[in-house]
Amino acid sequence: MSLSKTRPQILSLFIYARLVLITFLMSTLAAVHSIYLLDQYIYQQKQISIREVSGSYVNHIRNNLNQALSAAYPIAALIRTQNGKTEGFEELASEMLALYPGLAALQLYSFTASQKRYPYTRSATQRQ
Repeated sequence: MSLSKTRPQILSLFIYARLVLITFLMSTLAAVHSIYLLDQYIYQQKQISIREVSGSYVNHIRNNLNQALSAAYPIAALIRTQNGKTEGFEELASEMLALYPGLAALQLYSFTASQKRYPYTRSATQRQ
């Protein structure tokens, strides 16, 4: 073979190798970029999921607090209509505990030494 015929073949082989290398680098870069985008998408989905779960917990806590705080109004109305007397507290408390599932007990304190609690516990009955 002559030297003049092999030189163009070597150049074409060199160009072919360079083209393969560029194609390989471009496909590697595209794959890395795709993996990065997928990772970002997964991260965003996790953040959205966390926000939804935390939002539902916040609403649950808010509802429980509102329910517990609204239980004070019927007791205040009972005492106000009876001019400060606490007769009927036990009956009202037993009905309210059935209606307010977030409440475990209702207590009524006054500025005097009297205290009422429903349902009764051993320590509460010893104090009365």
